Amino acid sequence: TGNSWTRYAVNKDKLPFGGEYSGHLYFTDRWPGLDSGLYNGLRMLEILSKTEGLATIISGNCTYTISTLNAKEFPKFEVPFPGNMANISGMAQMYAKTRATVLSSGVPDTMKGIHFDIHPNGFRVISCNLQNISMVSKMTDCGMGMDFTLPKTTLMYLAAAAGDEELQVGMTNTHVVFMKEGMVFSARKLAHEYVNVDDVLNRLKPVCSMKVEYEDFKPKLEEIYAIAQMGEKTSYI
Repeated sequence: TGNSWTRYAVNKDKLPFGGEYSGHLYFTDRWPGLDSGLYNGLRMLEILSKTEGLATIISGNCTYTISTLNAKEFPKFEVPFPGNMANISGMAQMYAKTRATVLSSGVPDTMKGIHFDIHPNGFRVISCNLQNISMVSKMTDCGMGMDFTLPKTTLMYLAAAAGDEELQVGMTNTHVVFMKEGMVFSARKLAHEYVNVDDVLNRLKPVCSMKVEYEDFKPKLEEIYAIAQMGEKTSYI
């Protein structure tokens, strides 16, 4: 062991590669004596990228084989970049309030995912199934309009990464891109059109309607929930 002694021995014996237990490694074909971990890590990746099939490492009486993939065959990921961007915020809150009414099976394709309807003066996030509709609106300066639908799992990851911070959002033909400082989040949007929730709501004709304070209505909701837990399937409101 010992950095200086190992470097001397590698150069003296003209070894193509050498190293010692404290982590100093040397490739001697280009920069003899250079023991930079960053350089040697990149050199190792370069060598593996040119090695097809299996790379073999021999250490004492042990032989290790590593499967490699030629760099030319490795898929290159390209993030589609939209031209125009809108501004939204509150992603974590929007997801928390709409995730419960998303079903992946037993509903038409037009009801799968969570839908974003963005306008210059605000946006709303919608989810629904055959029984319930969740819709959350926020008035804010978005700058422009667009609409798209994303899978529930995608929104879960985005909400965890972005929280309620302000995001820029834009669309390409197939993807939606969310950006903030230090983060770019790209996701494939669902191809189908989302159900027209406004038409669904307009078909509902209540017998009577009234405006009530939430604090007055909350005990009644809790009472209905308690009745449902006891096994009753219907309650009158």
